[in-house]
Amino acid sequence: MTNKHRKRFACNRCLKLQYPIVRTLYVAMWLYYIPFSAITVNFTLPFARKKYTEWFGEGEIPEAGEMSGEYEEWIANQLAQAADSNYNEPSTEKLVAMMEKIPAPMEGWVTHPAISVTPMSLENYWDCFWSNEAPYFLPSIIRDAEDVFELAVAWNDPAPGYETQSIDGVNDIEVIQERRVEKRVRIR
Repeated sequence: MTNKHRKRFACNRCLKLQYPIVRTLYVAMWLYYIPFSAITVNFTLPFARKKYTEWFGEGEIPEAGEMSGEYEEWIANQLAQAADSNYNEPSTEKLVAMMEKIPAPMEGWVTHPAISVTPMSLENYWDCFWSNEAPYFLPSIIRDAEDVFELAVAWNDPAPGYETQSIDGVNDIEVIQERRVEKRVRIR
């Protein structure tokens, strides 16, 4: 080719400079984004499998491994110690003192009502504050003059689709019963 013909391909001079830059950016992009893509896929697929089981299928549920004998012995030892324990409940005065040691959220904080300890069993506590016939139903407490307690239904089996509840975002626990409480609350 003569210079006359080479002038037609003038962009070749540009490509000698631009091609290495484009190639470097292309390779750098892949080396930079591939690990992030892998991490994204790694976290997205289990979520997608759980949410869209009709597309992905149920999949295999991994089984828990075997507990080591040393750990089994430790658990048995802890249970035996708990059975032989001579633990006594602290007195009312000690319980109030323990609660008063907790620092107030801000200066000038006043606790109303005052800290008090009511001697009652768990069954009495349930019957008094949480049962269907509870005379002092805790969620019905009105904290503001404009709050309105509207409805509390009796304890029932969980609604369809709410048979399990995730506490930590990973592990599900079975919901035994549920109760719906409705209040109109003014938040200030």
